[in-house]
Amino acid sequence: MPASHRSLAGTVRSPSVTHGTEMDSTTSQCCASVPAPTGTCDQTSQHISLPAPSTLLKAKIAMAVNRIMATYLGQLEQLADEHDEAMGKLVDVLPVEHKASVHLADIYGDARFEAIRKAVLNAGNAQRRELEETVDFLRLDARPISHQS
Repeated sequence: MPASHRSLAGTVRSPSVTHGTEMDSTTSQCCASVPAPTGTCDQTSQHISLPAPSTLLKAKIAMAVNRIMATYLGQLEQLADEHDEAMGKLVDVLPVEHKASVHLADIYGDARFEAIRKAVLNAGNAQRRELEETVDFLRLDARPISHQS
């Protein structure tokens, strides 16, 4: 089976953290959480809304889990390609009368590939949800970054 049927491109997506000037329950104003380098807030400058610490932590968790899933899915696709190559070599060396039976040895077809892919995605998504739910029980405070000279 051609590897193009098994493309994993776009199956793992990182959530985006949106930045804007509107305030809501998940954001805080820039000068409320991170002081300007001089230690004062310039009220005439444009304020940037930063995500709440829990939002940043959840985004970091999602990115880490997505990287793990992408690694496993990449290995899965590589394994599928190697299997297809090996099956092709087997067909090439078999006598004509046995070539029709090669499909009996093909244990790694589309259905198996999709089942493993789905299991990886389900496990990764379940772990991400569990970690994000744990973050909801934590009280996180943003600490300003100290600028040392």
